[in-house]
Amino acid sequence: MPKTRRSSRKPPSATRRGPAPDYSSVQGGGALLAEAIGDAPGAQRAAAEKIGITPQLLNHLIHGRKGPGVGTAIKIRDAFDIPIDAWCPPAED
Repeated sequence: MPKTRRSSRKPPSATRRGPAPDYSSVQGGGALLAEAIGDAPGAQRAAAEKIGITPQLLNHLIHGRKGPGVGTAIKIRDAFDIPIDAWCPPAED
């Protein structure tokens, strides 16, 4: 009989309950996305599902550790009305 793997996911009741996330240093598209999502418990997970990406990727996008690909930028635009060019760095003169 094969062994069954246990899920490492925590049940919803065991999710983090702490202070609201601090988005004060976030800029560009990440700031717009953080503002659109809000800071309610579970808001990032719900937003990730709405966009169709993982919560981890959403967190990276918000904090500027990654930029979205074109497809993800389009999904974000469609879900939250954030322009695609919000993710582009400002042009240098």
